[in-house]
Amino acid sequence: MRPRPSRPADEIRRQRPRRRRRRDRLGSLILAFILLMFGFSLAGRTLELMSARRELARLQAEVAAYELRRSILQAHIQLLNDDAHIERIARDELGLVKSREIQYLPVRTTP
Repeated sequence: MRPRPSRPADEIRRQRPRRRRRRDRLGSLILAFILLMFGFSLAGRTLELMSARRELARLQAEVAAYELRRSILQAHIQLLNDDAHIERIARDELGLVKSREIQYLPVRTTP
């Protein structure tokens, strides 16, 4: 084996900062990659949250519409369960009469 030529001390000092710069660059690249991945993850979650909020608002509006429809139908049911209302419909719309009543129909004459 041949003996290695000794390097001057100045040359050794110059190489150490190069290694440190490489480590610093690598650390900076890793940190930038981690921050970039965190940013993408955060952006994705934000989009999911916005989509969920839109869906929630749509569903709340749909529930409100169904509740309004339900209240209208309940009022209609109560009206149909009223005997006086049923009798009015039977007389006015269906032309029915009670027993022992005589129905008079007006006769129209053409002029």
